[in-house]
Amino acid sequence: MNIFGISRFGQSAISLLFSRLLVFSMALIGCAFAAPNYQEHIAPIFESVCTECHNAGKQSAGLDLSSFASVMKGSSGGEVVRPGLPDTSALYLAITHAEGVKPMPDEGEKLADDEISLIQEWIAGGLIDKPGGKSLLREMSGYTKGEDGPTVDRPTEAIYPSNLPEVPATQVLNPLPVMALAVNPWSDVIAVNRLDQIAIYGRTEPSSQFQHLGNLPYTEEEIHDLRFSPDGRYLLAAGGGGGYFGGVVLYDVVSGKLLKKLAKEDDVVLSADISPDNKHIGVGTPLKRVKIYSVDTGALLHEIDKHTDWVTAVAFSPDGKWLASGDRNGTIYVWEVATGGIAYTLSEHNSQIHSLSWRADSKVLLSGGDDGKLVLWDMKDGWPSRSIKAHDEKSETRYTRHTGVLGTTIDDEDGMIYSIGRNRVLTKWKPDGNRASSQSLDLLPTQVVNRSGSDYLVVGSAKGDVFILSKDKLEIRQGFFYESARE
Repeated sequence: MNIFGISRFGQSAISLLFSRLLVFSMALIGCAFAAPNYQEHIAPIFESVCTECHNAGKQSAGLDLSSFASVMKGSSGGEVVRPGLPDTSALYLAITHAEGVKPMPDEGEKLADDEISLIQEWIAGGLIDKPGGKSLLREMSGYTKGEDGPTVDRPTEAIYPSNLPEVPATQVLNPLPVMALAVNPWSDVIAVNRLDQIAIYGRTEPSSQFQHLGNLPYTEEEIHDLRFSPDGRYLLAAGGGGGYFGGVVLYDVVSGKLLKKLAKEDDVVLSADISPDNKHIGVGTPLKRVKIYSVDTGALLHEIDKHTDWVTAVAFSPDGKWLASGDRNGTIYVWEVATGGIAYTLSEHNSQIHSLSWRADSKVLLSGGDDGKLVLWDMKDGWPSRSIKAHDEKSETRYTRHTGVLGTTIDDEDGMIYSIGRNRVLTKWKPDGNRASSQSLDLLPTQVVNRSGSDYLVVGSAKGDVFILSKDKLEIRQGFFYESARE
């Protein structure tokens, strides 16, 4: 008898709905106090939805989800979950109906968003099997405050600009975004891109405000990257004109004198870095090439064509052994500087790499991409020890997109990580990848850098302005603005 006028099918559907609501409610209550585990939180979801086709007796695609051991065993195609890496776990891709992946369930609607989130958290938390169980996340390489710091000795003489060339600020109708930003590792000196020049700011006392010290002329079209050498003596500027030329310019930091031009390219240099011993320049271009040049002779030492899209980020490891490069597809390679050979191929991102930062001991590489993820790579074997959804927000259309990591920096003194994103948030992370604190910004940040061991960060904005923020509270202390726009 159907006293509510609901069909048998409808009664079955409602029964299933209440069952799943009950399962998830119980799972949520347990999860509120601890990281999700298979026994309490995941197994009930699988039992209510998945195990009809994926059990010990009926293993569709060779997959059994009825026990923790069988889940870890995987399917006929291999492993289905990777500890800490939901975005590249086959099971997670299937239940989210990712493009190009056979969906689960293969008929009907996908799991509820809350159930998918719980499974995602379980994988990200290290696939804990039961209450009190051990996470399968790989332990991060230890970092000892101050002892694993810079491999370059502090300069014996103060490095501070004096008698910079008199270059007036270029007048512009609309300020350029901050596309390149750098801070000297040994003195409070900041460099930022401007139209046809590089603006230099500095201070001689920690208690004083930064002042505009002058401008360095730049005649190579647009600036895409700025880096101080690890010893603080040189400033590297990279850029060019899209589609027809590019290169790198080296300046003396104290005098502002242009020392030499290197890496003459047929397209703009999107990213460049100088090695810790000042002997090599590494560059990346839209021509899908990574090149390593000699600073002394200007000779091309290695040309690498492994990338399949624009090379958007490069960075030397602090020990000088490796050069990391990332492209617009999200692929990262780590090269041996001495030979130009591949050490590692790193595949965890699925969109453009915006930032590559090395920990001071060269044991960990940090990457940030347009997919909103931060990934901490263990350089012992190239394994992604942590994959963090750092700056990831849903948006209704591509025109309101707020997902994407736009910049990262690591403090060499304590290993703390700082990141900025398209969601207009600045976040501080502990060395192991756990979130420490966050601060919403009333601006779209484009670059973030820090002077290791100091108490401040430097953030550039899409409107061309630069801000000094405290590392402890992530609060703005000082702002200085696009000079010609205020004149």
